[in-house]
Amino acid sequence: DRGAMTTPSHPLSQNALKGAIYGFAAMGLYSLSDITIKFLGSDYSPVQILFFSGMAGFPLVIAQMMVSASGQSLRPVLPRWTAARMAIIVVNGLLVSYAFANLPLSQAYAIFFLMPLFICILAALFLGEPIDLPRGAAVLAGLIGVANVLRPGQMPLTLAHLAALLGASFGARYYI
Repeated sequence: DRGAMTTPSHPLSQNALKGAIYGFAAMGLYSLSDITIKFLGSDYSPVQILFFSGMAGFPLVIAQMMVSASGQSLRPVLPRWTAARMAIIVVNGLLVSYAFANLPLSQAYAIFFLMPLFICILAALFLGEPIDLPRGAAVLAGLIGVANVLRPGQMPLTLAHLAALLGASFGARYYI
């Protein structure tokens, strides 16, 4: 009977589809936060934006504490390194908020796309990761691409450009 023949379900493909949907949703929310910073930046300081952004995540931390059997999962194993990472991420947040508020999004994103290049360089310096010729060429091509987008000399570079560059640098330090 042809009606009895059905296509077997493939849980792997369903999981992949779910993962793709969650990934798109996460990137959408992430982009929405960047746009929100852009609009709020004209009326609020980066410190206020960063504070309320952090407070928005506070209920999630409380929920994690309530679900956890003990508070051990939130206790840092290496408190000094945790404090250093938190200082880096706060400085990064302030710089990024300032850059988003004062630059066109296209320029801000172009500069923030330097972060993977900075990660590559810092990984070579601090983690001993090798930079062979193809990786070195990719880093150089990325730098040339960002310079092409920003077109130095045709428009003045401002403090917001420096903030974006430092924000990408601090973001790379956070990940390293």
